[in-house]
Amino acid sequence: MARQTADHDLPTTLAAQRKARWRMPSEPSALPTLDVDQLVPPGRRAVLVATHPADEVLGCGGLLQQLCGTRELMIISLTNGCHRRGTRRPDDARLAIIRPQESVEALRRLGLDLAKLKWIRGGLPEGALADCEARIGELLLRHLREDDVLIGPWRDDAHPDQAAAGRSAARACLARGAELIEVPLWRALPAQGGWPGRQAGRLELDIFDLARKRHALQAFASLLHGDPRSGVSPLFDPQHRDRLLQAREVLIHGLD
Repeated sequence: MARQTADHDLPTTLAAQRKARWRMPSEPSALPTLDVDQLVPPGRRAVLVATHPADEVLGCGGLLQQLCGTRELMIISLTNGCHRRGTRRPDDARLAIIRPQESVEALRRLGLDLAKLKWIRGGLPEGALADCEARIGELLLRHLREDDVLIGPWRDDAHPDQAAAGRSAARACLARGAELIEVPLWRALPAQGGWPGRQAGRLELDIFDLARKRHALQAFASLLHGDPRSGVSPLFDPQHRDRLLQAREVLIHGLD
């Protein structure tokens, strides 16, 4: 059974990894520049796989803005912010309603046309996706086309849910013949990067992209501030949040 990582454990995990061999490249600007046409060529559909609420904004809110209105877009949200059965928090029923609403508001703030957006909700349990990889794969293959570009979690991310979803996404892309873009969230790229067939790069955000991304993140009040009354801690420490809200997004493209 996969180990569950609680929200309040994540900052500690990140702090430990900063002292280990994982770190950002000496300067993110040293990564090669990517552009939206290179990542999702015109005429191709972008399929974003979001493991948890807010992942779509934190990981690729800038990319979503640059795709908006020029590409067909589908979002597949695997969880709604609730834990697995038997490990539920007292306020999970409330969060199951609030967090999807926060996601809707966040995407509206990014400028997406929600009336045209195809949005699939998997309803899978947060903290247990390593036990659900077969179900994730079936869900993705049900909707994925061979000419799609799937934007999903990084297979080597520190959060077990992200890693499990990333593995499932990579397998689905291989099976369907789709292209893959991976988004690191909870673990920085290794200092000595490079994987056969995969290339890390950066997508630059202008001041308007970044302002909308920051504004969109503020829609997730339940994640940013937590709820001390029910024992729910804020999800991000300030340092990690600031790293994800820089004027660039780090992306890994290609399949090995």
